[in-house]
Amino acid sequence: MDFLDSLKDIKKDMLKDKAASSAPKKPKKRDSNRDEFKDIFRDDDSSSQSESGLDGVVTEELDVAKESIAARENRLKDEFLKYVDAANIKKLND
Repeated sequence: MDFLDSLKDIKKDMLKDKAASSAPKKPKKRDSNRDEFKDIFRDDDSSSQSESGLDGVVTEELDVAKESIAARENRLKDEFLKYVDAANIKKLND
């Protein structure tokens, strides 16, 4: 019985050490590119706002926002195509 008790004590110590070492976790850093992708792929709420009769100033701001989203999307497409070419990735045939 002494041997089993000592094994149980060792196991408890190991579990305590494991819990203590895993407890201090660093908070995850927010990805700076996340918002950019979120803006590109979000639902287009601006069309419903422009139909609701907002004044011209707001619709101009929405047009600028749409243009910047389109520019970001085009830039990301270009970057992806460059990556595909550089990595020698080929399309699979069905």
